Amino acid sequence: MPRKIHHQIIHTYKQETASIPAGVIVVHGTADGQVKLPGAADVGDIVGVTKYAGDATVDSDIEVVVSGFADVLVKGANILRGSAIGIHGTSGYGKLSALTNAKWVLGFATEATTVEDTYVSVEIAKFATPSA
Repeated sequence: MPRKIHHQIIHTYKQETASIPAGVIVVHGTADGQVKLPGAADVGDIVGVTKYAGDATVDSDIEVVVSGFADVLVKGANILRGSAIGIHGTSGYGKLSALTNAKWVLGFATEATTVEDTYVSVEIAKFATPSA
């Protein structure tokens, strides 16, 4: 079985809220150098995916994968390889995203899953789809 090797660019940010989980999508925080969980589904300002869980202290360091491949927690089953992955909601989980109506997308799934609340490898390619 081949080894899974991830090529990543990781930046360290300060977490605006405490205890951000590992593998979730984060967006820019209020202050420079901060990240936080998204305020809603399909919002913009995506920074990347948390590499490890943040600790219980606000403004502590958290590592975020901003480019490359990342393991993202996803909601919803039946994600196919090549599916666009967007923000599910305030949990920061990923979801299958339709490429219509000005949706923000984190990237594309590099593997498929039929399991809810699991990790899926995603190639990060942040972009927004055009408005309808």
